[in-house]
Amino acid sequence: MKMKRQPLRVLGYLMVLLVLSLTLTPLIWADYPQTKEVHVGMESGPERAPRRPLNPNPAPPGTGFIPPEMDLSHLTGQTMPEVSAALPSRFDWRTTGKVTSVKNQGSCGSCYAFASLANFESALLIAGEGSHDYSENNVKECNWYDASCAGGNYWKVASFLSKNGTVRESCDPYVASDVSCRTTCSYQKTLLDWRIISESSVPSTNVLKTYIQTRGPVYTSIYAGNNDAWESEFQGYNGSYTLHYSGSDNTNHAVLIVGWDDTLSHAGGTGAWIVKNSWGTNWGGTCGQGSERGYFTIAYGSANIGRYSSYIYDWQDYDSSGGLMYYDEGGWTDAYGYSGNTTAWGLCRFIPSENTYLTRVEFWTSDATTDVDVYLYDNFNTSTTTPSNLLRTDLNNSFTEAGYHSVVVDPPLALTTGNDVIAVVKFTNSSYGYPVVVDDQGPSETQRTYLSRLGNDGTWEDMGTAASVDVTIRLRTSGTPTAPTPTATGSPTVMPSPAPTRTPGGPGGLLYLPLVAKDWNPGPAIAPILYPITDPENDGIFNVSWSSVPGTTSYRLQEASNAGFGSAYQAYSGPATSVTLTGRDGGTYYYRVRGCNSLGCGPWSNIQSVTVSPPPTQPGSWNGITVTSGHGNKPKTLSFIVTPDGAAMLNAEVITYYECQSGMWTYNWTVTWNISTPITIYPDGSFFFDDFFEIGWDYLMWEGQFTSPYAAEGTFTFSHWSAECGGDVTKSGTWTASYIGPASSEPSDQPTGIHAVVERQE
Repeated sequence: MKMKRQPLRVLGYLMVLLVLSLTLTPLIWADYPQTKEVHVGMESGPERAPRRPLNPNPAPPGTGFIPPEMDLSHLTGQTMPEVSAALPSRFDWRTTGKVTSVKNQGSCGSCYAFASLANFESALLIAGEGSHDYSENNVKECNWYDASCAGGNYWKVASFLSKNGTVRESCDPYVASDVSCRTTCSYQKTLLDWRIISESSVPSTNVLKTYIQTRGPVYTSIYAGNNDAWESEFQGYNGSYTLHYSGSDNTNHAVLIVGWDDTLSHAGGTGAWIVKNSWGTNWGGTCGQGSERGYFTIAYGSANIGRYSSYIYDWQDYDSSGGLMYYDEGGWTDAYGYSGNTTAWGLCRFIPSENTYLTRVEFWTSDATTDVDVYLYDNFNTSTTTPSNLLRTDLNNSFTEAGYHSVVVDPPLALTTGNDVIAVVKFTNSSYGYPVVVDDQGPSETQRTYLSRLGNDGTWEDMGTAASVDVTIRLRTSGTPTAPTPTATGSPTVMPSPAPTRTPGGPGGLLYLPLVAKDWNPGPAIAPILYPITDPENDGIFNVSWSSVPGTTSYRLQEASNAGFGSAYQAYSGPATSVTLTGRDGGTYYYRVRGCNSLGCGPWSNIQSVTVSPPPTQPGSWNGITVTSGHGNKPKTLSFIVTPDGAAMLNAEVITYYECQSGMWTYNWTVTWNISTPITIYPDGSFFFDDFFEIGWDYLMWEGQFTSPYAAEGTFTFSHWSAECGGDVTKSGTWTASYIGPASSEPSDQPTGIHAVVERQE
């Protein structure tokens, strides 16, 4: 039984009336089921979800989509999104510039990486976060499965991007073969929420159209042929007509649907999808928009296009101070439940390795959910399988699609090194009888992840011992939240009696109403007024202020990159009514604030936004220092010149010092690297250069990112082959640089270029 929480002000008056009329009358606490007798020994055990047969149509070279092993045929994609709009006869996201450029996967089965990142890049454009070119190579080589050119799917990509994040193409350029994972690139965006539209079924055309129109371009799959006539036609397609294929073959190629056109004619009638492929711009056509080839149109439902459709729903900037605690290395690979029941409980016990803050509880769901309740505990007795000391609850969540989801912990919860935290999640599916997602691919843990039918004390089953799987609940952390350190509390209104540490769903659950009536203060009742925000100098430093609210002890200011406050970040928490924010790069930032006290928080204020438009990268002379050596007697300067238009760096020259010990002799020498062409600065402020010198004996990699018009940072790797030192001698590290003034107009007076000094590594 669920009880909707009434406004606290009204609840206070009702409590007075109840106290006058009841004396020690037992009431059922709303968050617990009614008392029932539980016979643990007679309960049926958890059941594993059915598996699908192996795909009879493996992906041919140049494709690479492999369906997930789970049988998720219940995800038919026939449910309309909760937000719908009138559907025009033609719709194309390219017309508003919300689709990034066509890429080429070559003869490598990596289409899953290209389609997934194309979906992510379009979502960022639609959200107003600018154009990005992310590395498919990093996705295919660095995911836990090391799928590379052997094929994959968005399930695997979503798991990887939620654990880590995207990196720039300029840092990890694409290679159409199985190569090693590059781990030196900086992560940019981390996935927080990914939604499945359909699995092995083709959604209805209008449902898929509505998702495309309201959510953006959609990742999907298609049958691209397999040594048959359709493969020949598809690979030879030139964009001059609309494709049609009536076969029912399983899909083996991942692509991105960017729009539709009901008027296009084909062999089966009219109406077709507009689709972005990853076979380069010498394939396909423009399909009615712009001059870039690489697209195709195909009849609705043809070649089973629409199967395995999904899209990214939420993300955040990569948090270098945070982390993700999890046990599911492989992500969602299976699911468990109890016969005849769409509800089951999952539990994960985590032991933090450092002091940090818990910001989100994340998990996979195997179906649309009608209820997801999250509980956080301080303790778990592994002998009696009993959680205790309830810290937080977040109840009555629901998700309209299966996939990967997160629930915000607000304010963040302080975690201490070695002090375990227990996440309990009750999953209630819409129809599918296997609500708890597990991972059976990585090494399983014992006394870490558990499953229960009712969530009662003593009914938790160790899934590592029972089934060699891990429950897929995760905890996201951040090392530097601005919220005050939270303290453990019980229920926000009253504590269950007689056991204050009762597990949700436990037997009993009786509450005795207190006999003392109090003047109930529900916290701030009105919203602050957020004043207009400006950044006149376009330097990303500005003041945000708001009106005071009676009864408020602290204010919480949220920042987001969109007016819907997806991926919102708590920019300030404290008693002041203004704050100066710094370090904001170019873009539009949205803000709202609310007042809080010990009893809760009031309503959100109005929304204000500010746009930061910094000038392009400052032309002129730059310098900085490397940070890899403690030798103070050796120079560490690094300098270079940016062209007046801020588009490239000129006259690059790197001087590298080497030193090694061989027997009783010490060798030292200097290698000068002359870079004859300018290094391009890309629109996002990144740059990258690598090359081999002296017939491949020496290697140089130098990359970076302008973090503002006046600051830059990056990494370097210099490798020199030395017979005296027994082979390659490699130096690597990080660098920072700052602008020091305009370059001289006389070329002879300019610095000679980039000077990087790298010394012996201890």
